[in-house]
Amino acid sequence: EALIKSAVSFLSSPNVQSADTAKKVAFLTKKGLSAKDIEEAFRRVNQEAPSIPATATTTAAPVANAAPPAPLIPTRPTYQAGPPSVIYQPLPPAPAMPIQKLIAMAVLFGVGAVSVTAGIVSIVK
Repeated sequence: EALIKSAVSFLSSPNVQSADTAKKVAFLTKKGLSAKDIEEAFRRVNQEAPSIPATATTTAAPVANAAPPAPLIPTRPTYQAGPPSVIYQPLPPAPAMPIQKLIAMAVLFGVGAVSVTAGIVSIVK
């Protein structure tokens, strides 16, 4: 009786009512209901009770699970035996230097060169 009540609540669900009757019967059979229990559940819900022969209950469940979908997992590439190969990627080009930065560096190097030269000259004298 508990199985029939759960079947009635299952069949009363709005999502299930639009489903195909064969799928409903297959699901209820998979849950362990007999053909008589399924017919009683359909009667209580006021739906048209399907005619279920005793042999149909044993074949209904495997039909629903006959061909599971293939997994969508990509296969890994197979590598041949040998030393590992290292793949080098080229370096990206150096960013262009702005003209202000270039002038500032030239001035700094010029001042540095002049000060080093002046220091050496003062030591030599």
